[in-house]
Amino acid sequence: MIASTRSPTKTVVAGLGRFDLPDEWGGIVVTCMVLAFALMGIGDAGLRPALRRLDPELPGGVATARKWAIAGLAVGILALMMMTRAIYART
Repeated sequence: MIASTRSPTKTVVAGLGRFDLPDEWGGIVVTCMVLAFALMGIGDAGLRPALRRLDPELPGGVATARKWAIAGLAVGILALMMMTRAIYART
């Protein structure tokens, strides 16, 4: 029986070569994936705790929740613009 010379680590690292997309469309897709994870992070780490601690009587409570909502809106609009650009990008 002949042992394989391929290590599992090299196989996993070689599989990451599929994400090496040199054209514009590939860059847009990878950017949109990163923006999606950023949007999840904003919602889970920033907006949800701010909404739980929301107290209308305190002046800073509403401002904190508003700040995280605006950040999420900005990232969402940026992701939407990138996805719209992906329709017309060259492959």
